[in-house]
Amino acid sequence: MELSHPNHLDYGVRSFLYDFCILPSDTGVSRGFLSTLERHVNKSGLQSMLSKACQAVSWMTHGQALHRPHLVHEAETVYCEVVGTLARAIVHPTQRSKLELRLTSKVLGIYEVTLPQLSASNDESIHAMGLGALLGIGLSPLRLLSGQLLTSTSRRSVDKSSNGAEPLFCMSTSNHLPVTLDDLILHLSMLWTRYQMAERQDDLRILMADCRALQARFTSWQDSQVPESRPIALANFEGPEDLNIPVGCWPGRVDTYESLYTAGIWNTARAAQLLLFALTVKLSADISNTSTCLSNMPEANSIIKDMMASIPYHLTHNLHDFVNGPETEIPEPGRTLGGLLIMHPLYVAAHIPFTSACAKDYLQRCLTWIAKNMGIAQADKLALSQGLDENLLQSACMIIWSCFLD
Repeated sequence: MELSHPNHLDYGVRSFLYDFCILPSDTGVSRGFLSTLERHVNKSGLQSMLSKACQAVSWMTHGQALHRPHLVHEAETVYCEVVGTLARAIVHPTQRSKLELRLTSKVLGIYEVTLPQLSASNDESIHAMGLGALLGIGLSPLRLLSGQLLTSTSRRSVDKSSNGAEPLFCMSTSNHLPVTLDDLILHLSMLWTRYQMAERQDDLRILMADCRALQARFTSWQDSQVPESRPIALANFEGPEDLNIPVGCWPGRVDTYESLYTAGIWNTARAAQLLLFALTVKLSADISNTSTCLSNMPEANSIIKDMMASIPYHLTHNLHDFVNGPETEIPEPGRTLGGLLIMHPLYVAAHIPFTSACAKDYLQRCLTWIAKNMGIAQADKLALSQGLDENLLQSACMIIWSCFLD
C-alpha cells in the first residue's frame, strides 16, 4: 500500500520513536533514551529538521534491513537536507533552537552509526567531535559522566561538591552505596592512563593492586542494585558450545530486564569490567604474575555469560514466544535500540583474552545479525574488526551516551 506524502513522513517519525525512544520509568530504575524527543517532535512538526533527522534514521535502518534501496536513497537525500539546515542553524542559533540543535545532532549521530562502511558521509568520529562541541564537553565522552558520589539520603541526592549533577548511568540501589557506575568507569579510564605512563615495575605492581580494588568496587556496585533493576532468568538453553549455535540460542540462561535502558546499563558495566580484566592480563605479563591472571578467568567468563544471557532480550521482538519455541535463530527482530545498545559491549567481549574461540565466533555472528536484521551497518564493521579500536569506541560512546541525557 502506497502512503500519501504526509503519512509517509509521519510513518518515518513514528517508526523512529518506537525503535529508539524510551521514557523514564515511574520507579526511577530507567532514566530513558532520547526521552524528551517525542515531545519536541510534536512541537516542531513533521517538516522540522528534528523530524527529518528521525525520518532519515528510520528509512536508513529499515531500508537496509528490508533490502529496499529506494528507502536508503530517500534517507540519504533527507540527511543531506538536514545537515545543511543544521549547519545554518549552528551559525545563527536562537535560544529556542539550541535544544533542537542538540537533539538533531544526537539523532544524526545514530544515523552515522547505521551507515555502510563505503558510504561517503560515514564518519562518526567527526560527528562525535561536533556533538561534543555542541554539548560543551569537548572531545571525550567521559565528560558526560558526573563522577560524583551519591549520598546515603536519596538516589537522586548528590554530594555537595557535585553541583547537583546526577550520574549519567542512573539506577536505583538498595543500600545507597556511595559509588556510581560513572565513578567506576572514570576510575577505569584513569588506570589505563596510568598503565600507559608507567615506567617502573613498582608502578605496575601498585597499579595491579588498584585494579583488584576497582574490581571489588564493581562487585559492590552489582550487589547494591535493587531487585527490579536486576536481570531475571526466564529460561535456560541446553546444549554444547560449538560454532553452529544460532544467534540468540547460546547455551545457558536467558535473562529479561525492566527495560532496554536497564539492560544497556548492565552491559555497559560488564564491558567496563572486561576492559579492567584485559588490563590485568597486560599487567600480569609485565610483572610475570600469571596467578592473578588465572584467578580472574572464572569471573571474566561469568561476566561474558551474563552478557550472552541478555542477547535474546536485546534482539527479539517477543522474548517469551522465542524461548518457548524451537531453539532456532531469532524469527523477528526487536526494536533497533536493542541492537544499538548491545553491539559495542559484544565487540568488547569478542576481543578480551579470556573469550573462547566458540564464544568469539558467536559474538561476531551476533554483530553480523544486528547489521543484517536491524540495519545498523557499523555492527558489520565491529564483527570484522581484528582488535579493539579505541577511537571507534570513543565516538560510539559519545553518540550513544549523549542520548541518555535529556
